[in-house]
Amino acid sequence: MDTSTDSRIKNDLNLEIDHSEKIKEHLEPILKMATEICDVPFSVVNLIDNNEQKTLATYGKWEDTEIAGIQSICEKLDTEQDVRVINNIRKNTELKMSLTERDLETIGFYAGAPLKSDSGSRVGSLCLFDSKPRDLTDTQKECLRALANETVLKLHYYELNNHLNEKERELKRQSIFLENSTDITFMVQPESGKIIDVNNDIEQALGYSPDNLLNTRFMDLVATEEKSVKAVNEWLTPENKIDGRYSVDLQFINKENIKRWFECNFTCENGVWYCSAKDVNEQKEAVSGVHKLKEKFQKVVDVATDLVYELDWESKDLAWGDELTDILGYPHEERFVDYDWWIDKIHPDDLERVVHDVSSTLEGECEKLKLVYRIKTYDGSYKYVMNHNYVDHNEDGTPVKIIGAIVDISDLKEAKDQVERREKLLEELAEQTSTAIWIRDHEGKHLYMNQNYRDLFDLGEQNVIGKTVHDLFDKETARQFNENDQKVMSSGESHLFEESVETKTGTRFYKTNIFPLNGSNVGGVSVDITEEMERRKKLQISVEEKETLLREIHHRVKNNLAVVSGILYLQYFKEEDKKLREKLLDSTNRIKTMATIHELLYQSLSFTNLKLDKNISRLINGITSSYEVSVDLDTTYDLEPIILNINQAVPLSLIINEVVTNVLKHAFEEGDSGTIAVSLFETDGEITLIIKDNGKGLPDDFNPKGREKSLGLELIESLAGQLHAEYSYSSLEQGAQFKLTFKKEDIKGVGSSL
Repeated sequence: MDTSTDSRIKNDLNLEIDHSEKIKEHLEPILKMATEICDVPFSVVNLIDNNEQKTLATYGKWEDTEIAGIQSICEKLDTEQDVRVINNIRKNTELKMSLTERDLETIGFYAGAPLKSDSGSRVGSLCLFDSKPRDLTDTQKECLRALANETVLKLHYYELNNHLNEKERELKRQSIFLENSTDITFMVQPESGKIIDVNNDIEQALGYSPDNLLNTRFMDLVATEEKSVKAVNEWLTPENKIDGRYSVDLQFINKENIKRWFECNFTCENGVWYCSAKDVNEQKEAVSGVHKLKEKFQKVVDVATDLVYELDWESKDLAWGDELTDILGYPHEERFVDYDWWIDKIHPDDLERVVHDVSSTLEGECEKLKLVYRIKTYDGSYKYVMNHNYVDHNEDGTPVKIIGAIVDISDLKEAKDQVERREKLLEELAEQTSTAIWIRDHEGKHLYMNQNYRDLFDLGEQNVIGKTVHDLFDKETARQFNENDQKVMSSGESHLFEESVETKTGTRFYKTNIFPLNGSNVGGVSVDITEEMERRKKLQISVEEKETLLREIHHRVKNNLAVVSGILYLQYFKEEDKKLREKLLDSTNRIKTMATIHELLYQSLSFTNLKLDKNISRLINGITSSYEVSVDLDTTYDLEPIILNINQAVPLSLIINEVVTNVLKHAFEEGDSGTIAVSLFETDGEITLIIKDNGKGLPDDFNPKGREKSLGLELIESLAGQLHAEYSYSSLEQGAQFKLTFKKEDIKGVGSSL
């Protein structure tokens, strides 16, 4: 801390720390207002004195041990910041090392606003404390800042009043001293204005000997403003030599050329002026100081937001401050009214209570009274005000005056009402919803829960607010809940959990959305999904059973197709007619193609989709190995890993079978060597299949869509129609190319029911 702190307080605030006991009663309304507005149990005003913080005033009940901890927190946190809030002291690493375990257990929240002098220097702070972690709204922070400024004004007012009283006491002492002292007495000749006699007290007062002043002009001693000099000269003229008395304050110049004020009383007797001069220099300076203090105090009052007033209880005369127009809108002419005027402006619903409280205070010995009520403004509307009153009694205890200040709290009251309405609406919403809603703090303590939460977890009507999850649930459930809460608080983001709880009726399952609240708390919405879990389990069992059945169906279809294929193949070997043998072989390959698809389906995890790349290579290898051709054939593949719905995979596979079969039958001569290149790719949801060979190419009169086309070409045309595909044959420099394009779709058909 800066070593100039003491001088800073003295120069900027002029506050004596030793007077703190007397100041407490002046600060108590502010501290109480701060605790009520910010909803905390304890507030304190600290000032800096001798390089350390000293508590000037406190409000609220707190043990001495906690006050020691509070003082430590103030010393650590009191900075030049505007308003500083520590939501959770227990998580503040800056404070942990300086506080005892008991401090950390009992003090959970701090908020402080600096007290600043006229020069802007910090001279102390207004601090708030709570036993539990919490936060302040922007409105509460603004109020705390305003109350800190009000505290400085109160301290200024208190010290200015003390100085004023001290000056008054000093003036009384000076007056007594002067009354007992001997005044300077002059005799002055009116015609010449010269001193013709002076008593010996002149030497002690001004340093001159009486002989040195004889025959000197009286006005040569005077160094006063022109107006006073002119008046004195007029009094001393011969034509004004009449009996009478004149009084004026004059400044005499002493032997050291220093000016001093004297109160001069002139009397003209027998043609000679007598002047009795009393030294009032100290009084003049004191009065000047008082005037300066009053001007400074008036400035403080002018910048204050309170509407001050004074009520003479005997005459019932009521005088309002200049803020009457600014706060209540009444014209300046209504500043001076009576008690009935005030009574008439109080809201009818508040009148009886206010009059009762005022009467009770006046009849008792209490000097202070705080009122909150609605008062009518000039436009007929009402404002909520907080009214602080001080009752001045005479010696026999009879009330004489009531001095008060009114603060407009309409905005604060409206903000508080809005918060209460919002909280009530949210609570009603939480109770009306069909889900369970709850709020817990960082220790797992329940801060709120609706009735559905109680019902959901079989908590009944027991008092569970403030109890932790460990108090209400079994060890494993409490651990699960606590881990989920901590995860949300650590990440600062909401999470969705599936939780389970052992209840009297068995294990219940819940889907809970947990979200962070104010940093140190979490809120949650829980929905019972026990029945849904049961349905999900039954559905899973049903799906598994159907998958098993489908796998068996595909397996049996594949086996049956294999039997059919085998029968046709046996017939192929027995048949001697070459054309018939070709037709039997073509049919066998078509059946084997379909069998291959069903085999891949029951071997896969899906019964509706096929991986085309694996299917195509396996299919073509099967076709080439089944044909009796004496061609050295090399097959290459460029296949993207495409998954296709079975209702598109089956016709596509059959098309591939027909195209490859035609290549084997017509593209090459006996003993040739050749290549078949197969590519498959997907672009923007469109599948493209290309099969190329380097054989002898297409005949000149080739027409795949003509009337006299083979069964294979008819199948290709029919199957392409099922796919809504476009296809083409084209000759290359060497060989031919087949190209097929279609849009990938999840076609619903016979296959969709497999």
